[in-house]
Amino acid sequence: MMLGMTLLYFGSRRHFDLSVAPRNWIIFGTVCLAVITLVPVVSASYQLRSTVLTTYAATALSLHARVIYKHGDPIFAYRFTAFIIATEAVITILRLISFFFMIALT
Repeated sequence: MMLGMTLLYFGSRRHFDLSVAPRNWIIFGTVCLAVITLVPVVSASYQLRSTVLTTYAATALSLHARVIYKHGDPIFAYRFTAFIIATEAVITILRLISFFFMIALT
C-alpha cells in the first residue's frame, strides 16, 4: 500500500514535469516499514502499527492532492481528482486523530 501510494504520487509529479526526489521517501518508507514490522516483536500494539501506516498514507495523499491542485490545469478532471485525493487525505487524518483518542482512553 505504501509503495502504491508513493508511486502514484511520483507519477503525478512526472506528469507535471516536476522532479522526483525518492531519497526522502525511501528513508521515510523504510523507517515506517521497520516500525510496522518490528513492533509485533516487542509488543502486540495494533494502534502503533496503524498510526505509523496512517501517518504515511496521510502524508502521501496530502502531498499528492497538493501537486495535482497546484500544477494541474483548472479543469474539472484535475480539480475532481485533487478533491477525491484530498478527501481521502482528510479521512485518513481523521482516522489518525481517532487513534490518539483510542490510546488516551486505554
